[in-house]
Amino acid sequence: MYGYELTQRLAEQNLPVSGGSAYPLLARLEKSGLVVTTKQPSTSGPPRKYYSLSESGAEALAVGTKEWRDISTSVTSLLQSSALAEINGTGLK
Repeated sequence: MYGYELTQRLAEQNLPVSGGSAYPLLARLEKSGLVVTTKQPSTSGPPRKYYSLSESGAEALAVGTKEWRDISTSVTSLLQSSALAEINGTGLK
């Protein structure tokens, strides 16, 4: 996926990111070896730089995804128990 396409897909998910933020981040990810790039011809101008996860990027994504799910599960559990306590009248005041 190329940079502009990435920003458009993020915007479709209600996560707007400007090119001014996306491109420096992509450059840092490339420098750290988490993404690899290839240039491909474009019909509408200069070649486009396409980004894809490297093997270490895929590993980092898997670790981050697991950490996010663990945190999300904990927060959801906390919120549900707090809501239940409030309903039962045993919540914090």
